[in-house]
Amino acid sequence: MAYLPPDTDIGNPRTANLCSVIAPDKLSKYGQTTPTWQYSPVECDFSVTPANGSDDVGMSAYVYGPNDYDPTGTGVQSRVVSGETVYTYPFTHHDCRAMISTPTVVIGVQAQDYSSRLAAGRVCAMRDALVAQVAAGVAKHRPRHLSYGPTSLTNVVMCDHIDVASLPPFSHNTDMSVYDRGFGNECDLTNSVYWVDVWVGLHPPPVEPMSGRRLTVDGHQLVQEFKATSTYCQVTSQQDKVPDTIYSETVEVSAELRPGYPADAPNGSALCTEVSGPVLTAFLEQTGRK
Repeated sequence: MAYLPPDTDIGNPRTANLCSVIAPDKLSKYGQTTPTWQYSPVECDFSVTPANGSDDVGMSAYVYGPNDYDPTGTGVQSRVVSGETVYTYPFTHHDCRAMISTPTVVIGVQAQDYSSRLAAGRVCAMRDALVAQVAAGVAKHRPRHLSYGPTSLTNVVMCDHIDVASLPPFSHNTDMSVYDRGFGNECDLTNSVYWVDVWVGLHPPPVEPMSGRRLTVDGHQLVQEFKATSTYCQVTSQQDKVPDTIYSETVEVSAELRPGYPADAPNGSALCTEVSGPVLTAFLEQTGRK
């Protein structure tokens, strides 16, 4: 099924460039900032390195699907920023999040302290500064849009091409539930053993291994950019170039073991060769891609 763009406050949410409403230097009072980069068609990231900081604070803004969030729960508060309703969430695991909720689209904003050393108030102040920028941009309908090619994955509803009844034959692959995310940009598969995430990403070509490796799965050339952990492994397939940008589209698949997973479940790098790699290649074949 082709993706039919909904009419939202940011236009087509899968081509809206959230980076176009974000100015990282406006957070320079918190530390040295990087330029923005698009992690996917629905996400914009940058980093802030505090003075004398040992690590970055990762800053993100990303489009949620219409039913992808919960504005209730302990400690959730609401406020109005630039005329938009904003839900803020308590600081947990060195992470401060918020949701900008309009009648037609929800945008998440996050500040993640990777040093695990900054005070909650400082991390959440960075989040609030980013919320102010994004909410103002949304309220004024300012996000620009990227132009993708006719064969772009932004025209594909990811979950429509993943059949849980015929998944690759990795162990414990039964009883998978499917969740559509980001207006079709992402598809999550989950059961009591795995959380498998399939999404369209953006990456300057070529995609190369950093601490990971190249691997061939079912005849497809994939890249595992980073070394696996014992419970997580991610693979990437580079796809079409995005016109007039530094990016190519990618298909990304990660496999994560859930707590209490059975002892015979694949772990470490085997999660890439036995789970995320075969799921990715099955998706490529379903959509007629290399």
